[in-house]
Amino acid sequence: MEYLTLLNKDVNRIPIEYESQFDIEKSISEDSFNKELAESHKYFNFDKDFESLPGGHTLEKMDLYKSNSLYFVKIGAPQKLGYVIDQAMNTVKLLQNREIKIEIHGKRKKIKNIILWIIVPRKRQIEKLSEFRSLIFKMKLVEWRRTVLLSGMVPIVKVNYKKKKSP
Repeated sequence: MEYLTLLNKDVNRIPIEYESQFDIEKSISEDSFNKELAESHKYFNFDKDFESLPGGHTLEKMDLYKSNSLYFVKIGAPQKLGYVIDQAMNTVKLLQNREIKIEIHGKRKKIKNIILWIIVPRKRQIEKLSEFRSLIFKMKLVEWRRTVLLSGMVPIVKVNYKKKKSP
Protein backbone atom coordinates (compact mmCIF):
# COMPACT_ATOMS: atom_id res chain seq x y z
CA MET A 1 0.00 0.00 0.00
CA GLU A 2 2.91 2.36 0.67
CA TYR A 3 4.06 2.12 -2.98
CA LEU A 4 0.63 3.16 -4.25
CA THR A 5 0.57 6.11 -1.87
CA LEU A 6 3.98 7.25 -3.10
CA LEU A 7 2.97 6.69 -6.74
CA ASN A 8 -0.14 8.84 -6.31
CA LYS A 9 1.90 11.53 -4.56
CA ASP A 10 4.46 11.55 -7.41
CA VAL A 11 1.84 11.64 -10.16
CA ASN A 12 0.11 14.55 -8.44
CA ARG A 13 3.32 16.59 -8.71
CA ILE A 14 2.69 16.89 -12.44
CA PRO A 15 0.90 20.16 -13.24
CA ILE A 16 -2.53 19.56 -14.76
CA GLU A 17 -4.37 22.05 -16.94
CA TYR A 18 -7.93 22.19 -18.24
CA GLU A 19 -9.55 24.62 -20.66
CA SER A 20 -13.18 23.83 -21.41
CA GLN A 21 -13.07 25.27 -24.94
CA PHE A 22 -10.97 22.27 -25.97
CA ASP A 23 -13.54 19.65 -24.94
CA ILE A 24 -14.69 17.80 -28.05
CA GLU A 25 -17.70 15.95 -29.41
CA LYS A 26 -17.36 12.16 -29.34
CA SER A 27 -17.16 11.99 -33.14
CA ILE A 28 -14.09 14.26 -33.47
CA SER A 29 -10.89 12.47 -34.47
CA GLU A 30 -7.37 13.25 -33.31
CA ASP A 31 -6.50 14.41 -36.84
CA SER A 32 -9.44 16.83 -36.86
CA PHE A 33 -8.61 18.08 -33.36
CA ASN A 34 -4.99 18.83 -34.31
CA LYS A 35 -5.98 20.47 -37.60
CA GLU A 36 -8.59 22.68 -35.87
CA LEU A 37 -6.07 23.82 -33.23
CA ALA A 38 -3.52 24.62 -35.89
CA GLU A 39 -6.00 26.67 -37.88
CA SER A 40 -7.89 28.46 -35.13
CA HIS A 41 -5.48 28.69 -32.18
CA LYS A 42 -2.15 29.18 -33.98
CA TYR A 43 -0.58 25.82 -33.13
CA PHE A 44 1.75 24.24 -35.67
CA ASN A 45 0.44 20.81 -36.65
CA PHE A 46 3.07 18.07 -36.95
CA ASP A 47 0.68 15.12 -36.57
CA LYS A 48 1.90 12.24 -38.73
CA ASP A 49 4.99 14.23 -39.75
CA PHE A 50 7.72 11.61 -39.42
CA GLU A 51 11.45 12.25 -39.37
CA SER A 52 13.95 9.68 -40.59
CA LEU A 53 16.63 8.72 -38.10
CA PRO A 54 19.85 6.73 -38.60
CA GLY A 55 19.39 3.00 -38.85
CA GLY A 56 16.12 3.26 -40.77
CA HIS A 57 14.11 4.41 -37.75
CA THR A 58 11.38 7.02 -37.99
CA LEU A 59 10.02 9.34 -35.32
CA GLU A 60 6.93 11.44 -35.00
CA LYS A 61 8.57 14.18 -32.89
CA MET A 62 5.33 15.80 -31.74
CA ASP A 63 1.72 16.38 -32.66
CA LEU A 64 1.60 20.14 -32.10
CA TYR A 65 4.01 22.98 -31.38
CA LYS A 66 3.31 26.38 -29.86
CA SER A 67 5.36 28.85 -27.79
CA ASN A 68 8.42 26.67 -27.09
CA SER A 69 6.17 23.76 -26.09
CA LEU A 70 5.79 20.34 -27.68
CA TYR A 71 2.33 18.81 -27.47
CA PHE A 72 1.58 15.11 -27.66
CA VAL A 73 -2.14 14.56 -28.23
CA LYS A 74 -4.09 11.36 -27.63
CA ILE A 75 -7.79 10.64 -27.40
CA GLY A 76 -8.87 7.58 -25.43
CA ALA A 77 -9.28 5.89 -22.08
CA PRO A 78 -6.26 6.03 -19.71
CA GLN A 79 -5.52 2.35 -20.37
CA LYS A 80 -4.93 3.26 -24.04
CA LEU A 81 -2.78 6.35 -23.48
CA GLY A 82 0.60 4.67 -22.94
CA TYR A 83 1.61 5.26 -26.56
CA VAL A 84 1.52 9.04 -26.22
CA ILE A 85 3.73 8.88 -23.13
CA ASP A 86 6.22 6.66 -25.00
CA GLN A 87 6.16 9.06 -27.98
CA ALA A 88 6.92 12.04 -25.71
CA MET A 89 9.69 10.18 -23.86
CA ASN A 90 11.36 9.17 -27.14
CA THR A 91 11.38 12.79 -28.30
CA VAL A 92 12.74 14.06 -24.97
CA LYS A 93 15.54 11.48 -24.90
CA LEU A 94 16.52 12.20 -28.51
CA LEU A 95 16.49 15.96 -27.87
CA GLN A 96 18.53 15.50 -24.72
CA ASN A 97 21.13 13.47 -26.63
CA ARG A 98 21.11 15.94 -29.55
CA GLU A 99 19.93 13.28 -31.98
CA ILE A 100 17.13 15.57 -33.19
CA LYS A 101 16.28 19.27 -33.11
CA ILE A 102 13.04 21.21 -33.35
CA GLU A 103 12.84 23.71 -36.18
CA ILE A 104 9.85 25.84 -37.14
CA HIS A 105 10.12 27.63 -40.50
CA GLY A 106 13.87 26.95 -40.52
CA LYS A 107 14.48 28.43 -37.05
CA ARG A 108 15.74 26.20 -34.27
CA LYS A 109 13.55 26.32 -31.15
CA LYS A 110 14.55 25.86 -27.53
CA ILE A 111 11.92 23.68 -25.95
CA LYS A 112 10.72 24.58 -22.46
CA ASN A 113 7.61 22.42 -21.96
CA ILE A 114 6.65 18.88 -22.85
CA ILE A 115 2.87 18.65 -22.72
CA LEU A 116 0.77 15.50 -22.82
CA TRP A 117 -2.67 16.51 -24.04
CA ILE A 118 -5.06 13.73 -23.25
CA ILE A 119 -8.73 13.71 -24.13
CA VAL A 120 -10.70 11.14 -22.18
CA PRO A 121 -14.37 10.11 -22.00
CA ARG A 122 -16.27 12.47 -19.70
CA LYS A 123 -17.27 10.94 -16.41
CA ARG A 124 -16.39 13.80 -14.10
CA GLN A 125 -13.79 16.55 -13.94
CA ILE A 126 -10.33 15.27 -13.05
CA GLU A 127 -8.73 17.47 -10.41
CA LYS A 128 -5.61 15.34 -9.79
CA LEU A 129 -3.90 12.79 -12.01
CA SER A 130 -4.08 10.23 -9.21
CA GLU A 131 -7.84 10.05 -9.87
CA PHE A 132 -7.17 7.96 -12.98
CA ARG A 133 -7.67 4.29 -12.17
CA SER A 134 -4.93 2.83 -14.36
CA LEU A 135 -1.86 1.78 -12.39
CA ILE A 136 0.29 1.38 -15.52
CA PHE A 137 -0.77 4.82 -16.78
CA LYS A 138 0.27 6.42 -13.48
CA MET A 139 3.58 4.53 -13.45
CA LYS A 140 4.33 5.71 -16.99
CA LEU A 141 3.41 9.30 -16.07
CA VAL A 142 5.85 9.27 -13.14
CA GLU A 143 8.64 7.90 -15.35
CA TRP A 144 7.81 10.50 -18.04
CA ARG A 145 7.87 13.32 -15.46
CA ARG A 146 11.29 12.26 -14.20
CA THR A 147 12.70 12.02 -17.74
CA VAL A 148 11.36 15.47 -18.70
CA LEU A 149 12.65 17.12 -15.52
CA LEU A 150 16.11 15.54 -15.92
CA SER A 151 16.26 16.99 -19.44
CA GLY A 152 15.69 20.50 -18.06
CA MET A 153 12.16 20.88 -19.40
CA VAL A 154 8.80 21.17 -17.65
CA PRO A 155 6.24 18.34 -17.79
CA ILE A 156 2.57 19.36 -18.04
CA VAL A 157 -0.59 17.34 -18.63
CA LYS A 158 -3.59 18.96 -20.26
CA VAL A 159 -6.82 17.05 -19.75
CA ASN A 160 -9.90 17.53 -21.87
CA TYR A 161 -13.02 15.51 -22.39
CA LYS A 162 -15.08 13.88 -25.08
CA LYS A 163 -18.56 15.15 -24.45
CA LYS A 164 -21.88 13.73 -25.48
CA LYS A 165 -23.45 15.21 -28.57
CA SER A 166 -25.63 18.24 -27.95
CA PRO A 167 -29.36 17.63 -28.55
